[in-house]
Amino acid sequence: MSDTISEFLSSAKSAIGLGADATDTVSLVIGGVQITGWEEIEVDISIEEMPWRALLNITDYQPQNGTTAIIRAGQSASLAIDGITLITGYIETVERNVAPGQHIIALTVKSKSMDLIDCSAEFSTYQMNQTTALKIMQKVAAFAGIDIVSADGYGNTAVPQFSVILTETAYEIIERIARIAAVLFYDRPDGNIEVSRVGSLRMASGFTEGVNCEFFRNVDSQAGRYSSVAGITQATAVLAQVPDMDNIRGQMKALTYAPPVIDPGITRYRPLLILPENNDQDMKVSIHRLHWEVNRRYGRSQRVDVTCDSWRDTSGALWSVNRLAPVSLPSVGRQEDMLISAVKFRKGRDGQHADITLMSPAAFDIQPIVPPNANATIAAAQSSGSGPGAITQTGQ
Repeated sequence: MSDTISEFLSSAKSAIGLGADATDTVSLVIGGVQITGWEEIEVDISIEEMPWRALLNITDYQPQNGTTAIIRAGQSASLAIDGITLITGYIETVERNVAPGQHIIALTVKSKSMDLIDCSAEFSTYQMNQTTALKIMQKVAAFAGIDIVSADGYGNTAVPQFSVILTETAYEIIERIARIAAVLFYDRPDGNIEVSRVGSLRMASGFTEGVNCEFFRNVDSQAGRYSSVAGITQATAVLAQVPDMDNIRGQMKALTYAPPVIDPGITRYRPLLILPENNDQDMKVSIHRLHWEVNRRYGRSQRVDVTCDSWRDTSGALWSVNRLAPVSLPSVGRQEDMLISAVKFRKGRDGQHADITLMSPAAFDIQPIVPPNANATIAAAQSSGSGPGAITQTGQ
């Protein structure tokens, strides 16, 4: 899979002399004017939250050309760290806070996808036939000047028929289509959107207790997890059976359409029953969903939040989302590779830090659903999914 975000973050590194000793200078380019000298900075990127955003404060605003720039909400802007673009979008809000002897300018910058989230989608026709998930996404995003970029061909799932609901936002439509295609989608540094799967590429280094972790929070939870997840039909057979309180499990087993999927980390009996999706031929999607329920619930229960003393790994690359990184926290028994789901780059009076959110890759499995015109597309939808698989649990 292509590593687009990492390429943006590390491109031209050798050409401009960046490395582990980079200055980490944050600049905002507005109308060709580059602004630096920010006193407080927060830059948030994530594979689960859109748009990416930045909050910046400055007290004495002096661009390099010696003139005072006029900043207005709505202007196009791009934010970079050491010349490497991280967010491309617009200035959403400009605040000027004035007190005797102090003039603070606070900016909120968001990526271009803010328009997909806020705006209703408009079409000449609200039904599309004989197309693909990727083409629908691209059509939905076109009004905002945003392209949908596929990593390694993901998103090309055939969609014979798709209907848009009037008043849906562009983001809501893309989210529905992404579920059919079993893909993740998130912002890119150039303002477009990446369609991808859970990342398999790694950072050059990770997070080690006592080395580069200033703070960490380790979460090992059983909230929302079940000992078994079974698929149950709504057949009339239950009406022909005499209720037997001493054999409830046996009677329920007669109504299941597949063996239950077990979460070995839950030792007491906690069952979850799932009804099959409509038009699910041979229960393929429903069986896939049983595995998804167990895997994703486990993945969400395993989370690590780390505050790191650097914005970069040992190779000098900025921390990047959808990348694997080794996590070593001996005091809580955590020793495994985890996926970076969100990064906050921040700098202020307390210095420079990176807040990293990591989870098990299983946390980002896509919920399988029966696509429109299921008989024609189920094979394509399933081939693009991760498929049923045994849960992998570390540190139980």
